[in-house]
Amino acid sequence: MDNESQGKHGQWSGVRSSVNGSGFLKSNLFVFLLGQFFMFAFWIITFAVTYGQNTEKNLQMSAWVGRLDSTVKRMDDSGTNFSHYGLAADQTRLTADEIRIHETEEQVKQIPVLIEKVSRVDENVKQLLQQQRK
Repeated sequence: MDNESQGKHGQWSGVRSSVNGSGFLKSNLFVFLLGQFFMFAFWIITFAVTYGQNTEKNLQMSAWVGRLDSTVKRMDDSGTNFSHYGLAADQTRLTADEIRIHETEEQVKQIPVLIEKVSRVDENVKQLLQQQRK
């Protein structure tokens, strides 16, 4: 081996270079960096899509919670349709029950009078029976 070839090997800089400049494009480092770039771009796109979807979900959720809060406030302030209709039905049923209770009370007031009349009829029947036996 001659001294010139030994000198070239001793001064190796760690970077391959070619005369026409196409050596880097064909190197393993370029392929590795290109793969890393595409993986990073894929990660950025995936992150952006996922972040956008989550942001949209959060906006929809906050809008839903806002509508729900206003509905709950209205229900607390003025009640629900069910409570309004339920109260009206209860009021109608209570009115009918009050009428029935009043009629029943009137009939119950007549029971002592009827008992007195029945007892007088019994006494009269007993007296008539005694008169017939004599």
